[in-house]
Parts: sequence; structure tokens; C-alpha cells
Amino acid sequence: MKQISCENGVITEGAAYVPKLIKQLGLPHNRYISITPTEEFQISHFKRREFVSYVLDGCSDMERDILFAQEVQKQCYEERYASIINDGSIEIDELVSRVAKHFALSN
Repeated sequence: MKQISCENGVITEGAAYVPKLIKQLGLPHNRYISITPTEEFQISHFKRREFVSYVLDGCSDMERDILFAQEVQKQCYEERYASIINDGSIEIDELVSRVAKHFALSN
């Protein structure tokens, strides 16, 4: 889990920040956004990772990760939190711009 502090708040990455738990903390909708991959994006990028062949040999965690991403997307919809579904067609600059806009940041 990564956490980067900045003067205006905190940006985090990790599975612990699912929308239902964020709602329980009382975090306003304008202070949370989820970026989750499509199944196709996840599979295609997972195969490119150098560590996969020797660290995850024989593991079937990909299906778990795909289902988890789908659950986060579902929770975002149910709890009315912002969500970006990344299918790989969004350029990095555009993704940064969307997140900055959501948090009312300039980039």
C-alpha cells in the first residue's frame, strides 16, 4: 500500500480503501476517487510484469484481482463515489487531469 502526503491531503493506493469502508469513515464524495482496471487491461499488463514468472508461478490470483476490481467498481456505484475504469485507452496525462479535476487541484 502506497501513501503520498501532500500539503492539501493524502493520496493512497491499496486494497484497504474500498468505498464501503471509506463511507464508514465519513469521507465526502469529493475526497475519494477509485481507479480500477478492466479485466482485459489487468490481464494484458499483468503478463508484462517481469516478476510474474518467478514470484507468482502456479498462483491463480488473477481471477481474485479481477473480481476485487469489479467489487470496488460496484461499491463506488452503490456509495456514489467517483470511479474511473481504466481499459488502457486513457492516456496518463488525461488520467492525471481527471483526478486533479475531481480534487479541484491544478496540474
